[in-house]
Amino acid sequence: MKIKKSRCGIATCEVMALGANIYGLYGIHGNVSELTSKNGISKGGNWKTRFADNQIEKDLPFDSINAWTGFRNIARQRLLKVK
Repeated sequence: MKIKKSRCGIATCEVMALGANIYGLYGIHGNVSELTSKNGISKGGNWKTRFADNQIEKDLPFDSINAWTGFRNIARQRLLKVK
């Protein structure tokens, strides 16, 4: 199902629906909160939080699976030498 941009703010949106921030990154604030390595803490705000809580400095509680919290996969690519 394709989510329409008009639903942003009441549901999770596609990552590129709201445009990039000044660093060229998409979906960093306000789409879904992101889990951290600290148990029970998420960051970044989401479509359900108040605007004042939509700040990276704010710790948001996470106690169960929900539609407004996710995680970001980060990987490092290593090139292998061919012999």
